[in-house]
Amino acid sequence: MRYRFLVATVVILFASGCQASFTGAGSGPLHMSRSVEEHYQSYLANPNGEYFAVSTNGKHYGYSVCHEGRFNCTESSGTVALRSCHSRSGGVPCKILAVGEKLVWQGIRVGVSVPKKVKTVIGHGPISLSARAKRQFRRYLEEPYPEYFAVSFDGSYGAYSVCYRENCDSPGLKSLAVSVCMRDSGGLDCKLYAHRGDVIWK
Repeated sequence: MRYRFLVATVVILFASGCQASFTGAGSGPLHMSRSVEEHYQSYLANPNGEYFAVSTNGKHYGYSVCHEGRFNCTESSGTVALRSCHSRSGGVPCKILAVGEKLVWQGIRVGVSVPKKVKTVIGHGPISLSARAKRQFRRYLEEPYPEYFAVSFDGSYGAYSVCYRENCDSPGLKSLAVSVCMRDSGGLDCKLYAHRGDVIWK
């Protein structure tokens, strides 16, 4: 039992060291496509996500998950995530964006250039949408497959996520609507307002 505890401690310390200075990390400006943002949110929603890689043009991604628990698998240095990203990128270089939940890409701001992990809660209580939020909601309803619509607590900002086929269900779509709302509003608290065109705000 003591040996197992010691091994677990070493693994945790090793993982922390990787997050502090990761040699495979990207650097410089990065603009992630909405599709990559969605998959990054799905990755963050999984407690066993290990590495997330992004192409330098922000259009492609790859990530790895360890079902035995984060950092309990044999992968090292994000090899699986990078290989997955390169298989999609058409030759565009891929770099590591995150190790676990830790952003390791150098020179980039969470919440501005890259969405952060967010809580997805259904809103409740009185709310009145601003003209801007109402315009966003109309655009949301006009989409072929609208998924989630999020609103800032004061009703001034709204943002949404869409599906590209009927009845898709990705945890990243829920988080994406909230994170984009928070980013566009300058960091205001945003909550879920609608799902698949129906208002769910209580």
